Amino acid sequence: APPQLAVTAIPDEAKGEKLMVLHEKLPIEPSQIIEELRSQKTLPNLWIPRADSFIEVEGIPTLGTGKVDLRAVKQVALDSLG
Repeated sequence: APPQLAVTAIPDEAKGEKLMVLHEKLPIEPSQIIEELRSQKTLPNLWIPRADSFIEVEGIPTLGTGKVDLRAVKQVALDSLG
């Protein structure tokens, strides 16, 4: 199965908000993903996460229904700031 990913936004002093990407083990480096997104020229730069915004996790948090637990995803991203 392909790796699962979830994107959330957390507060950022400089820009107001920062994208964070939780992901399972990826077959390519985040920098390659970013390059591909930029080369497509379909997304504004604001919507393209930085390389330091990728957090590898064992699994994406889910609810009992199997849906992504958005609150838990955001909390993992906030906790990663240390």
